[in-house]
Amino acid sequence: MTLARFLVLAASALAVATAYADTNAFKSLDIDGDGMVSKAEAAGHAEVTLAFDRADRNRDGKLTLAEYERYGKAKARAEAKAKARQTAARKAERSASAGGTKAKEK
Repeated sequence: MTLARFLVLAASALAVATAYADTNAFKSLDIDGDGMVSKAEAAGHAEVTLAFDRADRNRDGKLTLAEYERYGKAKARAEAKAKARQTAARKAERSASAGGTKAKEK
């Protein structure tokens, strides 16, 4: 198996596992089993409570599975971007401390 094929399979498996975890987390929040999470149901979970209004796209006071998953994906993208910026900043810092950004004197 080539490295590229392995990486594709690993990414696919991670996506499936993440979606499954999101669905299970949503179901655990949906106490009354109506397929939606109300603010009252989310009250015991700080992270969901804090993000509830941003995630509730149609402003009906309830999160559907689609809204919950959409917010989770947006949060993951934001975290990945922040991590990439931190990595780039550390790289630039190491380069600058090693003299990588100064022009050579003749």
